[in-house]
Amino acid sequence: MREHLDDGFDTPGALAVLFQFIREQNRTEEPAGPSALRLIENVDKLFGAFELTGTVQPDSEVEDLVKERDQMRAEKRFAEADAIRDRLTEQGITLEDSSDGTRWWRDTP
Repeated sequence: MREHLDDGFDTPGALAVLFQFIREQNRTEEPAGPSALRLIENVDKLFGAFELTGTVQPDSEVEDLVKERDQMRAEKRFAEADAIRDRLTEQGITLEDSSDGTRWWRDTP
């Protein structure tokens, strides 16, 4: 992406690289890490290309909340577990419970 921007500010080429990255991320089961978020935030600062709102919670904090929610569910404290789910949902995070544990990802706008 940087090569395209350094080459006569080739914006279409740079955005093509960005959207290829996004397509690849959407095909994986692993959530994008904090560096991917920083990339999107930096591109947004440069181009104003996305409608980013609010502060995104770091992955480590989300992981901690998911673990806390799992513990509450195990203790049958469902109202408190639901409150954590609601809080994460408001931040654009989807939780999926399965027999293998809870999986989460950030919703794409």
